[in-house]
Amino acid sequence: LPDATTSVKGIVILNNTLISTSTTQALTAAQGKVLKDSLDTTITSSFGIGQTWTVLTGSRNIGTTYTNSTGKPIQVCMSVDINNAHFFINGVDMYIPDYDGFGNHYFIVPNGQTYRLEGAGGIFTWSELR
Repeated sequence: LPDATTSVKGIVILNNTLISTSTTQALTAAQGKVLKDSLDTTITSSFGIGQTWTVLTGSRNIGTTYTNSTGKPIQVCMSVDINNAHFFINGVDMYIPDYDGFGNHYFIVPNGQTYRLEGAGGIFTWSELR
């Protein structure tokens, strides 16, 4: 029998790796499962998947450092009126320029990183997609 190709029936050699670029070998079921498990992990750890908006207005304060320990990136959405407003993610100043801090502001905080709002004023609302 001839070797199988994408257009001809024939003998197929099994390949038990995920690094081959062969067009004449077939992926084994074991490596298919490795690939599926990897995709499942990627999908379930993706931003927005399995996350919901949580209102945290009463538990977030100016000048307090928080850590995103959710296992996924989170989105912070806040409505504030703060003079000299700055939002820090892992120590990096993201600055809030709108009318010296007045308005709605949105930030993505990667998993494991810290975040903190600085300035003088008040928080109207603070929600997080977590």
